[in-house]
Amino acid sequence: MYINSGYHNHSLIDFKDKSRPLIVGSCGTYRLSSHPKLPTYRPKGRLDFQIIYIAAGRAHFHFDNADDDTVVTAGNIVLYRPKEFQKYEYYGIDKTEVYWVHFTGSDVKNILRNYGFSNDQRIFHVGTSLEYERIFKRIILELQRCQDDYEEMLTLLLRHLLIIFHRELTRKHVLKNEYLDHEMDTASSYFNENYNRDINIEEYAVSRGMSVSWFIRNFKKFTGTTPMQFITSISVPVAWRRQYCGIFEAKHNGVIYYLLDNQYYFKRDGIYGHYDDAERFAFFARAVLEIIPAIDWKPDIIHCNDWQSALTPLYYSCYYANRMGYENIKTVFTIHNIQYQGKYGDELLEDVLGIAPEDNNLILYDGLVNFMKAGIECANKVTTVSPTYAKEILDPWYSYGLDPILNQRSWKLCGILNGIDTELYNPETDKMIWANYSSANFANKAKNKEELQKKMGLAVRPDVPVIGIVTRLVGHKGVDLMQAVLEKSLWERDVQYVILGSGEWQYESFFRELHDKYPDKVGLTLGFVPDLAHKIYAGADMFLMPSKSEPCGLSQMVALRYGTVPIVRETGGLKDSITDSGDGEGNGFTFKTYDAYDMLGAIYRAVEVYNQPKDWKVLVQRALDCDMSWGKSANEYIRMYRSLLKD
Repeated sequence: MYINSGYHNHSLIDFKDKSRPLIVGSCGTYRLSSHPKLPTYRPKGRLDFQIIYIAAGRAHFHFDNADDDTVVTAGNIVLYRPKEFQKYEYYGIDKTEVYWVHFTGSDVKNILRNYGFSNDQRIFHVGTSLEYERIFKRIILELQRCQDDYEEMLTLLLRHLLIIFHRELTRKHVLKNEYLDHEMDTASSYFNENYNRDINIEEYAVSRGMSVSWFIRNFKKFTGTTPMQFITSISVPVAWRRQYCGIFEAKHNGVIYYLLDNQYYFKRDGIYGHYDDAERFAFFARAVLEIIPAIDWKPDIIHCNDWQSALTPLYYSCYYANRMGYENIKTVFTIHNIQYQGKYGDELLEDVLGIAPEDNNLILYDGLVNFMKAGIECANKVTTVSPTYAKEILDPWYSYGLDPILNQRSWKLCGILNGIDTELYNPETDKMIWANYSSANFANKAKNKEELQKKMGLAVRPDVPVIGIVTRLVGHKGVDLMQAVLEKSLWERDVQYVILGSGEWQYESFFRELHDKYPDKVGLTLGFVPDLAHKIYAGADMFLMPSKSEPCGLSQMVALRYGTVPIVRETGGLKDSITDSGDGEGNGFTFKTYDAYDMLGAIYRAVEVYNQPKDWKVLVQRALDCDMSWGKSANEYIRMYRSLLKD
């Protein structure tokens, strides 16, 4: 004898409805006593998902191969995904009792992933519990009665079931790793308390009965950092005084890192904006050079970034270049944003920076100490974060006063475009977006657009282009151009805007008013919400970035990664990464002059192409195929380093 109950959308029929994120199709239970065998055989699987919970006895499953027999006992669940081979049997002799539920929906994969059901696993041990059975019985009852709002109730009950499964899976993982947690807590406390002592990581691991590789790997997993080994401490000259500097070594992914310790200078609430920033970064710039004898390793090149490290090339040129052990070191200085130069009064020269009078000319500019000027003067190579920006900063309009120095030193200036993290920004794996897609198949991009329109309160219309804006609401980002003509575009074209950002009051007020006036056409979130940013990149059709200046820009590259076509002004990295599609070969739409109506013209050209679906699909494909990874940038840096070493 066996008992079977609870059908809805008859269980023998594939349940295909994906109109909502999670939908229950059918649910039931089997209890075998005297019935000899109850087999199931679906060689092509089903189109929905199925969870089978073994409440008592055991069941026989044949995963992937009909001849393989895996015995699954009580306290386990089996998860079948769409189109997976299914063959399993229940036997009366085993007194088998199981509960099962079929479900589907547009977001099932992400939901399962969030609740701890990894893609590479079919069997999950959750233990036996009457609570599981009670929830299954509630689902069966709802399916049998079909009362008002029963479908919503079914979804809630299934989520409840998944949550308590997840809690049990997590609890067992924690119990399983109690020893590991204890060891990592002990190690972390030991390193924190003895940071200034000579700690040997290898000896510590062995003393605790662990291999070195296993210890380092798990320490990183549980603490988020790699254990650091104290090498030594030195004193670093800061003008007329000397300051403590601890030197630590850490290894991660085969790379050796040296870290400098001075809690007086660096144990602060923020990195920048302190009254003694000039002294803090002068200490760091000098310490980078002072540690070289202590680490017993001489670099070929020291690469410095922005004004905070700009004194290292100066200190090297003036005080270290002719010292034994420092010969022939090259320095590279990269300007990320020339607006921030590290300007201070000249009273810092001797008392804080320790610059001799004969060298003052290397750092003084317009009567002030200028860290960036020192880096430009003394580095062997000066780079920027895009080729166009390297040219632009030779112009007074872009240079913030440094164009005379840069023009005198233009022979050592070059630009290399930055890349983006293609793992973080990957529409194929991104957990923050509604539906994943790839360059090979980007049909799901339409689903992200639909959900974005819903979330932002816009009219859900696939025929209307959605233009995304993720930015700081400040003048140099071109928001004044938007303020001038965006409302006009809403009158003259059928478009929608989605805005995420914060900044100056006047611009926030403008977008609030625009949203209030056109709530079904303009979606607005003021603030910085990374999750929503990802959703905009994936769900928008176009991305507007009309910056007055943009040394590199990353948002336009991220937009390309998600197949969202950029509309940009031709400046800095925007010009180097986006080419106009007017010739049939570009990956976006551009305009040259910093003018609101030129920007509006670019928007209108984009809308015209959008209204030609075949042409638009080609453009989206071209955007998705763009390579904006760091690999390309890294190769250019390597070529620059090799050229520098030959000089």
